[in-house]
Amino acid sequence: LFPNSACSMTTSKPSIRFLFYRKALGITLLGISAIQAEPVPVPLSIDSLVTQTLARNPEIKLYEAEIAVAKAGRTTAGKFANPQLDLGLGHKRVSGGDAKAEGIAYSVTLAQPIEWRGRLGLRKAIADRDIALAELGLKRFRAYLAARVKVLAYALATQQENAAAAAEVADRFTAVRDVIVQRDPGGVAPMLEAKIIEAAEVTIQRKAGEAAVEMQKALLEINQLMGRRADSPLAVRRTELPAPKIPALTALLNKAAANNYDLRVRRA
Repeated sequence: LFPNSACSMTTSKPSIRFLFYRKALGITLLGISAIQAEPVPVPLSIDSLVTQTLARNPEIKLYEAEIAVAKAGRTTAGKFANPQLDLGLGHKRVSGGDAKAEGIAYSVTLAQPIEWRGRLGLRKAIADRDIALAELGLKRFRAYLAARVKVLAYALATQQENAAAAAEVADRFTAVRDVIVQRDPGGVAPMLEAKIIEAAEVTIQRKAGEAAVEMQKALLEINQLMGRRADSPLAVRRTELPAPKIPALTALLNKAAANNYDLRVRRA
């Protein structure tokens, strides 16, 4: 890593420094070509990300389809039962002198069930209550999903900024390290400086890697909630929320008692 003045570029074999630079240049060119091949996603605001997630989430679509089925059942619950038609067919034979004593016997029965007065209303009320509970559960899930996407979006935006900052600092450490390596060591002090910078560079690269891992975790979960591929690129534009005014404790308790989804389900 630290060739002395005897290992110069005039030898017949390429030096370690030359091989290192050539490999680094190749990696840089590959990175540039990959960046040019993959378009950079347009940064989305957190509100637009929540809107897209609520529109594309496959679980919400499943719940909406089940509610549509329940509403169709509500339509049939308010109708009278269909008429019932029974048909019986057989053969009859009677001993006697009459020629008509033998032949085909059949019976036809047509019935219309008439339910008592309150039964239709009861079935309607049960169907309506089932639909109301299903819609309440859907609203609860949508509220949870919106809150979860906001948390993940803030985490993703923060980790993207942290990863970019850590990568920039690591690049600067790499540049400083390269400058020090190119100098001829004039004693122990330059070598110690190079080792210290290399250690700091490793630490910064580790932090950049950790930030990239956390960013990928948030990205994978958001893509899953949006019903997209796991490797779909996404950039989030973080927005600062204004600090709200904290209401009184009594007002918070009253609002929680009126709007809490668990309590609303139990009341229903």
